[in-house]
Amino acid sequence: MPHSEPAIHPPRGHLATDVEDRLRFLAQVLEAVRDSVIFTDLEGRITYWNGGAEEVFGYTAEEMLGETPAVLYPTAAGSLAMDLQAIMAGQPYVGTWEGRRKDGSVVWVDVKTTLVRDAAGAPIGFLGLAKDATDRKRAEDALLRSERRYRQVSQASREALWEWDLATGSVEWSPGAETILGYAPGAMSANGTLWPEQIHPEDRERALAGLNAAVAATAPAWSDEYRVRRKDGTYAVVSDRAYIERDVEGRAIRVVGALADVTQRKQAEEHYRQTDRLDAVGRLAGGIAHDLNNMLQSILGWAGFLSRRFDADSPGAEEVARIREAAGRSAKLTQQLLAFARRDMVRPQRLDLNTAVLGAVTLFRPLLRADIELSVRLAPDLTPVLADRSRMEQVVVNLALNARDAMPTGGRLAIETGSVTLDEFYIERHGNVAIRPGRYVMLAVSDTGYGMDRATLDRVFEPFYTTKPVGQGTGLGLASVYGSVKQAGGLVWAYSEPGLGTVLKVYLPESLTGIE
Repeated sequence: MPHSEPAIHPPRGHLATDVEDRLRFLAQVLEAVRDSVIFTDLEGRITYWNGGAEEVFGYTAEEMLGETPAVLYPTAAGSLAMDLQAIMAGQPYVGTWEGRRKDGSVVWVDVKTTLVRDAAGAPIGFLGLAKDATDRKRAEDALLRSERRYRQVSQASREALWEWDLATGSVEWSPGAETILGYAPGAMSANGTLWPEQIHPEDRERALAGLNAAVAATAPAWSDEYRVRRKDGTYAVVSDRAYIERDVEGRAIRVVGALADVTQRKQAEEHYRQTDRLDAVGRLAGGIAHDLNNMLQSILGWAGFLSRRFDADSPGAEEVARIREAAGRSAKLTQQLLAFARRDMVRPQRLDLNTAVLGAVTLFRPLLRADIELSVRLAPDLTPVLADRSRMEQVVVNLALNARDAMPTGGRLAIETGSVTLDEFYIERHGNVAIRPGRYVMLAVSDTGYGMDRATLDRVFEPFYTTKPVGQGTGLGLASVYGSVKQAGGLVWAYSEPGLGTVLKVYLPESLTGIE
């Protein structure tokens, strides 16, 4: 079916009866168009160039008639030829091209090119319309660059960035969500309830209520710290900060936030507080124990002097002996307190920790029940440590007996030694800035007992603190361990969970030279 050219009629009242008038009117219309209108013949030569084309590209009609559009699109000459072939096949082209103005500057244009046919339907050329899209293209490119930078920053950041669109309710997450929480950003974004559900039940109401209150009010920002469950089931402490974007009327339309994992910092702060508390208790206990020890020594001295006045079988001798026995037990308790406070006398020497462990095993093995399985694994060729042998033996004995008491129905007790390297990260995480990074000898004592909760674990090294019934423990065993290890320049660390047993690790600095 032949194509027919749509008629272009002049305004009513204008008498255009011949072809020349019609063409003259059409030319005036095209010249008034601000966009570029270009007509080329089938060989690609420009036969028409309107004023809009001159405004867009900077070339006059005299300069462009007889030229090809390749002058305008030097970077797209190959694709231009292919596009013209497609247009010849009846497929109009619509797209955005990068062009060059006469002065060499870049101009981006939205192009629409169609095949033009005569009244009989035969192709006679191509009509190209081009609209200046430079400003829009620059804005799009700027947006793309901004989005690319945002993605790069999101990927490089150790924080999880999130954006909450209040109109749609959708929340988008950056790749940092997977680093902190273990969930892929897509999973977090697709399931809008996943994040609130992961907040610790004790923190959830407070955190969400605070965020919603900030959004509902006129607050420009919101922040909070709370616990959130990772994909592996463990909890992280996070610091969440958000900026609230509002419209001209003050209504919140968008919230952009950043989630940072502060678990290690919070753990270090807690360890610092615990260390400070133990040091304060140690100073108090040390002062009391020192004065009490002096008085007990006086009691023991007078009791010994008094005992010489009685015969061995007299009633008075038995009473004095009870006084001496009670005073002696009290003196041992004060020695444990002084060990915790690190104020008693020690005789440090270069010591193979394995030797101290074997000596301690000899002391406590008879005290273990038959339902407790003992395992001792000693690393060969340990570097010596600088410590008091009797104190280190007592450390092992105290740890072993505590493990025994934590397994009333039996279990496994394991003692292990080895050489390790402690870096700054580990020392800071465990809250001990008094020791330096380097090589250490490790003593680990673990059991399969009932374990301890967080509150108990925080106080486990405090003197007189015990979970045993009244009369079954003084609460000084682990306190003296803490003092002896600190006095040797080391670190003691405990890990435990209810029902999963306990691990206590002692780290003593290697000694390449020292007192023999």
